[in-house]
Amino acid sequence: MESEPFELELQLAISASALPVQQNAPATPVKECMAPMRESDNPGDPGDTETFGFPDHAYLYLVWNDGSDTHIVSQSLPLAEGNWVPGDNELIYVSKGDPVYLYKQKVIFLLEGQTRNWARLYVAVSKEDIAPYVKGSDPKKTSPTSETDVQNLVFDNNTTTIQSNLQNIYSTPYNYEVDSKYYGTVANFAYDPSSDTGPRVAYANLLLYHVAAKVDVMWNVKTDLQSTMKVSYLEAENLYDGDCLLFRPNENEVTAAKYTSGYSEVLTQGTSLAPNIGTQWNGREYFYTIPYKNNASPKKFPLQLRMLKNTDYYDAERANADYYHMVKSTDMPSGAIFVPWVRCQININKVLEYSATPVEF
Repeated sequence: MESEPFELELQLAISASALPVQQNAPATPVKECMAPMRESDNPGDPGDTETFGFPDHAYLYLVWNDGSDTHIVSQSLPLAEGNWVPGDNELIYVSKGDPVYLYKQKVIFLLEGQTRNWARLYVAVSKEDIAPYVKGSDPKKTSPTSETDVQNLVFDNNTTTIQSNLQNIYSTPYNYEVDSKYYGTVANFAYDPSSDTGPRVAYANLLLYHVAAKVDVMWNVKTDLQSTMKVSYLEAENLYDGDCLLFRPNENEVTAAKYTSGYSEVLTQGTSLAPNIGTQWNGREYFYTIPYKNNASPKKFPLQLRMLKNTDYYDAERANADYYHMVKSTDMPSGAIFVPWVRCQININKVLEYSATPVEF
């Protein structure tokens, strides 16, 4: 069967807000941001300014039906940084007026035949090339052949380049519905050449969401303890790496009771020298990481932290008993659409002692 060109008016949007999406409030107003980098200095946002890079890569997966069979067409597109423009969001699935950055482009897909019934579009964008592939495929299957394949697409988070750009990866959650249908359903797609006078302009307006959870860590040593207790070093440990689900970001799982093979994120500025005097008693840092669930807590994301106390230097070879281990368990209910915002408040009201079992806080 001959392939026919199908033109789609595509508008992508990413939030101009540094504040993460909440399950019951899909957007938060912020100050207008300026190109070439998006920034936010909202009250309550960690640090002075949070900076994001505009995505340079788009991955499009069109799942379409001709009335009898379902087909998959995919393509990758380069995105020009200068084409991201500020705008007010007028899409139906968030509060009207929330600021976003928009990217508009006509996209051509080659479809077999002229009869069209319905279509669903899955899209991911990223600052770095994440080269998605179907989870569990060997060799890596980069061209999905079913909607299940599309929903099982992953990217490899096992490089420092990707790990440092997790905040710049967005996708269309597979389980986000508007009016009881997937919100990426293409409008004006249906066409029957035997009865329709001509195809209408098909379009998709899509707001994309972070695939990585934002972790906001705050620590404070009680004033009357500051002469005997200080934070020398603080890191998030065993962060999730490997295959990360692109359109099902809340459904990454590990089979072990405790995940021990990931990477770490240093939160304090003190390293091999003396600890930073500005963070030894209180501080606030944030980072982005891939949420996951494990066998021990199948409905929670167990963020692991470790703290080194009362030393004048950080020594990577120090015995594990010199560290204070903590875990923050964040609810990850079944069916959650958006990745969680993990807010970790560490209030140190006593001199911390080593515990073989991580302390919940």
